[in-house]
Amino acid sequence: MDETGNPNIQETSSPAKLLESIPAGILAFDRNFIITFLNDNIYRFNVISPESEPAPGVSLLSGIFTAASGIEEELQRLPLGDVIERELHSSETLSGDEISVMLKATPLFEGENFAGGVILIEDLKIKAQPAADSHDSGGQGSLILNAIADTIITFDGNGKALTVSGRQGECGWLLKKIHPGETYFRDAFTQELLDELDSRNLILHGENKKGHFLFTAYQDGIPKKIETSVTSIYADLPGKMLHLIHLHDVTGLLGESEELRMQIEELRHYEQITEASADAVITLSRRGDVLFWNTAAAELFGLSRSQIYGKNFNRTLRIFEQDEFNSLIRNITVDEPVQREVRYYLQEREIVVQLIFSLLFPAEGKEEILLLCSDITERTRLFARADEQVKRLHEVYNTLPDMVIRYNAAGRLLTWNQAFEKTAGFTPASGGVSLYDFVTETRLVSEMTTASTGKEFVSEFLTAGGKPFTAQVRVSEDIPDEKGNPSFTAVIRDITAQLVFEKELSLMQSVFATSEDGIAIESEGKYILANDAFIAMFGYRSFDELTRTDYFTIVSPEEKNLFEQYIHSRAAGTAGTNRLEFLGIKKDGARFHIEASVTHFMFQKQEFTVIIVRDISERKRTQQAIKESEERYRSITENLDDFFWTAERFKGQMKTIFYSAAVEKMTGYSQTELLEDSKLFLKMIHPDDFPDVKDDLKRFYQNFYKKSTELVFRILHKQGNVVWVRNKLTAIRDRKGEIIKMYGLVSDISAQKHAEQVLQESAENLSKLNEAKDRFISIISHDLRTPFSSIMGFTDILMNENDLTTDDMRSYVGFIRDSAQSMLTLVNSLLDWTKIQTGRINFEPNRHDLADIASKIISTVQGVAMKKEIEIISHIDNDIYVFVDEGLLMQVFNNLLSNALKFTRPGGRIEILAEHSEHPRFLQITVRDNGVGMSEENLQKLFKLDSKLTTEGTAGEKGTGLGLTLVWEIINRHGGRIWAESKKNEGSSFIFTLPKASASILLVDDSNTDRILYSKIIRNVTHDYEVITASNGKEALKIVETAAPALVIMDHIMPVMNGLDFVRTLQYSTIKGKPPVIILSGDVGQSETLAYNDLGVEYVFSKPVNLARFKDAVEKCLKKLLK
Repeated sequence: MDETGNPNIQETSSPAKLLESIPAGILAFDRNFIITFLNDNIYRFNVISPESEPAPGVSLLSGIFTAASGIEEELQRLPLGDVIERELHSSETLSGDEISVMLKATPLFEGENFAGGVILIEDLKIKAQPAADSHDSGGQGSLILNAIADTIITFDGNGKALTVSGRQGECGWLLKKIHPGETYFRDAFTQELLDELDSRNLILHGENKKGHFLFTAYQDGIPKKIETSVTSIYADLPGKMLHLIHLHDVTGLLGESEELRMQIEELRHYEQITEASADAVITLSRRGDVLFWNTAAAELFGLSRSQIYGKNFNRTLRIFEQDEFNSLIRNITVDEPVQREVRYYLQEREIVVQLIFSLLFPAEGKEEILLLCSDITERTRLFARADEQVKRLHEVYNTLPDMVIRYNAAGRLLTWNQAFEKTAGFTPASGGVSLYDFVTETRLVSEMTTASTGKEFVSEFLTAGGKPFTAQVRVSEDIPDEKGNPSFTAVIRDITAQLVFEKELSLMQSVFATSEDGIAIESEGKYILANDAFIAMFGYRSFDELTRTDYFTIVSPEEKNLFEQYIHSRAAGTAGTNRLEFLGIKKDGARFHIEASVTHFMFQKQEFTVIIVRDISERKRTQQAIKESEERYRSITENLDDFFWTAERFKGQMKTIFYSAAVEKMTGYSQTELLEDSKLFLKMIHPDDFPDVKDDLKRFYQNFYKKSTELVFRILHKQGNVVWVRNKLTAIRDRKGEIIKMYGLVSDISAQKHAEQVLQESAENLSKLNEAKDRFISIISHDLRTPFSSIMGFTDILMNENDLTTDDMRSYVGFIRDSAQSMLTLVNSLLDWTKIQTGRINFEPNRHDLADIASKIISTVQGVAMKKEIEIISHIDNDIYVFVDEGLLMQVFNNLLSNALKFTRPGGRIEILAEHSEHPRFLQITVRDNGVGMSEENLQKLFKLDSKLTTEGTAGEKGTGLGLTLVWEIINRHGGRIWAESKKNEGSSFIFTLPKASASILLVDDSNTDRILYSKIIRNVTHDYEVITASNGKEALKIVETAAPALVIMDHIMPVMNGLDFVRTLQYSTIKGKPPVIILSGDVGQSETLAYNDLGVEYVFSKPVNLARFKDAVEKCLKKLLK
């Protein structure tokens, strides 16, 4: 209370808190019935289903209301404009009053469109009425409306009334007549209330408002204390706001204070009783909300009354799954309280709590739940510890090696351990077991049930299966039970094995004495027993003489530590082997090889060591001879370039079981890879050769009389290069002729195949030269005869005819000159062709600009072209470089352009073009004219000496027919090729390829630092070349195929593919115009240099390199002849 006696009203900090303070449930939703707002009081009225958890974003029609409410079907009428106002349920209080729960639902519209709605749920206290009033014509609805204590009005953002409750209640006199959806804010209240609201700036204008105040109003001259709350929230409504005004008459609170004080005193009395209890006492509503919480509960669960009062017990503490908790409290009855033991974590400490739920005051209709909680953590711990101790005693009892049984005076077994089950074979499933079931004599039962404590005896017993065993028995009498009945405990030790051991020991003594192996027993560093073989093996005359020596006297000094370690590891059980080989030493100092086996045993608490030794000197000599033989064989096989393999028949199929180490060198695959994949070698066979290899192998398998064969085929190396191999097979067949074992020797014959190819090419070249010689003689005899005949004929005329005129003589001399010129051209062409054929021509290719060469040759023939009015155009761009002999290429262009001029009509056109070839290392050049063309038949005769084609030009020009043959030889010399395309009367195109002049040098090194350093050095010695890099030979091969570098400078040792493998693979590849290779490495010696020289690599340098020598090598390699 304040100084005037009014209740203190504090300003609420937020609209949400104001809405929570209103004793009514409020829920707002949008046009799709999706919840946009709800306060916590919505749960107080038992209308929301306990299984659901409504929240903003959840559908209002998703079953959140209890089935008993039946409200969902009515809510669907709201979009039609219906307003819902109905009683959900009611209950009678102890004073006879009635509490009714009312639900009001009002739809909201934007214009004519449904925009959502607001639901208000409140409980109304209706005073008991006299019996005569029970027939009031107004009905129960009027009583409810007139009894509403609080008045709550909601408005949308535009100030239009949405819902009103309690208009006839204690504060209804402050309201005017309100029509939801029609009445606005200023028309809803009396001027007295409006003035109070206006003075506090709480008149609604669509903006966010909040306030909480107390003022005095006069009803018929009587002062009333009215508590007023105003709050606003954002909502999907007209004006985007929901305003709520709550009026509450608190005048009666002052009059009820004395009654409340007396009730509080009574409650304090009961509270003192519950606070005195050591157990936590809690009362819950049927929904599980906390109604009472004593101090012990606060200490047990770590929450004060204020922290948990009114909240759901399980939602707060999370002891059970919520569904389980709801079911638990729902099923509690008077006759069936529920008890649970749960584990709960309080401040990271686990406690065990016993919970007892029972129904409180069910007869009065006030169904509350009494919950008693006890901390049983310590009791649970003590019980667990006791159970653990009992368990351990039981484990000890069951792990005893001896049999233990308890039985009564009648001989009936009460308990027994696992040893008894294991040895005697009796189990609980055997039924009632008696001493009579396993004794061999009935007198033993009497002896075992009357024996004094500590009596021992040996007797024979029977297992459950009737098998006899001998045992030593010790019987003791137990303390009688509460009725005085005696019982006994017998410890039974099976000594059957011991008796057998004693028998076997006697046998072992005989073996010990007659064994050829030396056997001795040692204890505490001294021999206590040794057989004659042991004594003689080390050259002693008697056991006494041996006992005067140290235990380690038999071991050579250099292996004494090894022997000691073996002894200790055997004793500790950590030795990796049962036997040890070492050098023994005899009494006279002679040394010999010994194999020893050592075991340890305990006897009467004393440790003994048994050592068994065997002289293996002869075996060692044999092993050494075998080892040396194997090493010689391995050395031979590993140093051979060939590899061996062996296959055996296994489960009906041949399986390779061995490859020698050289297989990896030849195939790139390791022995392990080939053995793990039995078909890998077959997969390596070149696809073109596989069908033939398969057929040859099939014939070999089926020819029972054939024991060996030889196959030659290609395989694909792991790095991708092709290797020619010869596989010699030898088979071992069984009596049926089937192969049971096969041996193979595989040889790399790539070099041989390459040599054969070179030899074949040489033979073919020699044959061609020989044919060319014959053709040359034929040309001389035929083509030279014609001009000579002409010269001789006209010379005879000039000498013998006296009446010739000057014009005739001039004409005849002209004929003689033309014949001589034709003969000279023919001789020059034949000489050039001969030089090329014999290799005597000066062939010096270098880097030249193709456009410059074309320009020069066009200038040379431009006079003839102008004379015939023929246009010659070059389409070759600048900076296109080729690696050619400039003089020979000029001769090619000269011959081709001369031919084009010869067969092109006046006014024609000749073009020179350059484009990329299908081979990346070459450039394609075309000389094209639109002349007379030629037939397909004549196309076939081009470029051949024996079928040289000579035809007069369009102006009667003549030729020798050797020009194109010479062109073909020059292009071929450059590594290119030439062909012609032509159509009669449309023109001809002569197309040839020339090697590009690479502008790059490839540097291959796996060290990034070295790549950077030597890239700079290479750029310094070769200014016109770009340096490209790779980190291994495999990358380098791809670059050589695509980028066509002029030179490769390579390291020796690299991952994936080293320098030797790169050069070897490049050598056998089909790449045209292979670049020269220089080796630059810090890991090359004389052997590596020779290996590279054998592969054709001329320059091998060690890092750091002499720059002068290195520069000279680079320049020479860049000028090296194309092969």
